[in-house]
Amino acid sequence: AAALAEPGYWDALYSAAPKLAAGPLRRPWQGVGFEELRGFLQPLLDEGRRLRALVLGCGDSPMPEDLADAGVAEVTAVDFSAVVVAAMVARTRDTRPEIRWLVADVLKLDLLEGGFDIVVEVGLIDTVELNREDSPAVVVALAHKALRHNGTFVSVSTQPQALRSPLFERHPSADAWAIDTKTLPRNRSIDRRALELDPDFEIDSLSVFVGRARKAEEERKAEEERRAREDAEAEAKMAEDHRIRQEEDVAAAEKASEDEKEEELRAKRPEEPLADEDDVAAQPAEATSGEAVQAEPPTAPVPGLAAAPPAEEATADDEL
Repeated sequence: AAALAEPGYWDALYSAAPKLAAGPLRRPWQGVGFEELRGFLQPLLDEGRRLRALVLGCGDSPMPEDLADAGVAEVTAVDFSAVVVAAMVARTRDTRPEIRWLVADVLKLDLLEGGFDIVVEVGLIDTVELNREDSPAVVVALAHKALRHNGTFVSVSTQPQALRSPLFERHPSADAWAIDTKTLPRNRSIDRRALELDPDFEIDSLSVFVGRARKAEEERKAEEERRAREDAEAEAKMAEDHRIRQEEDVAAAEKASEDEKEEELRAKRPEEPLADEDDVAAQPAEATSGEAVQAEPPTAPVPGLAAAPPAEEATADDEL
């Protein structure tokens, strides 16, 4: 089984018929290709950002090409078999300029820190573990280093969660990953190469570990930025509340000033004297327009007094 972790084994395999140059195997490990992992990667692809992906132990899998077709702007594919990388370069030179192929041992790979948004490994950790027990920790630490803060690591393994999770809990450090574990059914028979090494090898399901890289320094900066944002928002709200209170105070002062001026004007205005009730009663009533003026009724005779004789009309002789 340790032969699987040696470049010579894979060089010999990929050089055998059918050769990659004529007709590549294009058989993803355990039948897990891009379509099986699309659901875990689609949220990232839907963000619309310019993404960079790293495929570790790519072999002859079409995963790098599928990632490029899905919209990833830059794909770096790494394998330690010079034979398979040469064949993949020849296959994609004219059609996939966004893919960079590297011949390198992932256990010794030196990459720019935080240079990728996505790191994918399908069965690589399972393979290198056959050679050295500490190799899985090296791969996990490499993936963490290569990812930006909150970048996504997709790792597919034959190991169940109980066996593989401690690896992510300890490497490269505690709390370095936020891990979500899923399972996939095995949709194909076991690779003949694995059966040649172990005829009794059997797997019913595969584990998919989807990790979000946590960077302590980046999280510290993000927390500081969040607090600074909250403080700025609180200060802006206080300033707005102060402005509103000032406007309300100015409006109240202006209204009070107007009321005071109105009161002063009212105090200076002379009051009209009220008419006496006796004077009103003594004043004769004037006939209104359209009303007939009635004669006063004759005065009744006073008892004990003789009535005055009626006045005689004057004649012409009296005048003479």
